[in-house]
Amino acid sequence: MNIGISTSVVQRGKTGVGQYLLALTKAFIEADTGHQFTLFVLEEDMPLFEFARDSLTLIPVAERFRPPVNNILWHQFELPRLVRKHQIDVLHIPSYRRMVWQHPCPMVATIHDLAPLRVQGKYDWKRTFYAGWAVKHLARRQDHIIAVSNSTAQDIQHFFDIPETPGTSGQKSPALDPGVRAFSGAQLALAARFRRQ
Repeated sequence: MNIGISTSVVQRGKTGVGQYLLALTKAFIEADTGHQFTLFVLEEDMPLFEFARDSLTLIPVAERFRPPVNNILWHQFELPRLVRKHQIDVLHIPSYRRMVWQHPCPMVATIHDLAPLRVQGKYDWKRTFYAGWAVKHLARRQDHIIAVSNSTAQDIQHFFDIPETPGTSGQKSPALDPGVRAFSGAQLALAARFRRQ
């Protein structure tokens, strides 16, 4: 199985999401599941993934796609084409900010928090609107959503009206369907998963 991961939200490794993404990549290598992994990496972030060069396929992404709006558009229009070109079987998007509308293959997204919706005034109106309207619709198109905490899981249920998959609350490894079971071998240490309606 060829598992694709978008890494454009690594933000040069200096954020919580960036650290999660680097740790996830290391966990996939250590798990040695026999699956192939293809990472889509912004050109200036390639050195962050040098440790993975011999184990995973790294596909460079032009720096012009780093700015947020360009990156969102890249995810919506260019990434699905690359997923088909590289014959990706499962695509993982490790942040709600870049979930993909098109379905080039089964998709798994990680949501770390919904702070723009939970914390009044934390972000400007554009980011809050994007999180509350666009992300809500994008989330419903994912095959699986992984919440990193029970609090985030509750926020997903509350703000996006996506029900928790029965029997998964509190689990540390997502028991995914057979088509995406490779993720359980990496021991993602995540709290809950959701299925789109």
